[in-house]
Amino acid sequence: MIKKSHDHLHFVKESYWQHMGFAMKFSLRMIFGGIGGLLHALIPAIFQTTASTTVKSLHEEMEARFARQKNERH
Repeated sequence: MIKKSHDHLHFVKESYWQHMGFAMKFSLRMIFGGIGGLLHALIPAIFQTTASTTVKSLHEEMEARFARQKNERH
């Protein structure tokens, strides 16, 4: 498990702390977007774009991250 973690951190070119910060921030944004979606399901007048805006934002951020990492490898 330690080797796989080390290999992953090397692959994404981040320290343990950098990776933990990114992963926690990203995860919390998914959770809050999901809660917004659940509340919207119950009361359609609230959080009308929260889930979709969150998904789009996270997708764009992840695509930019992948592109940056790909460029750093070459």
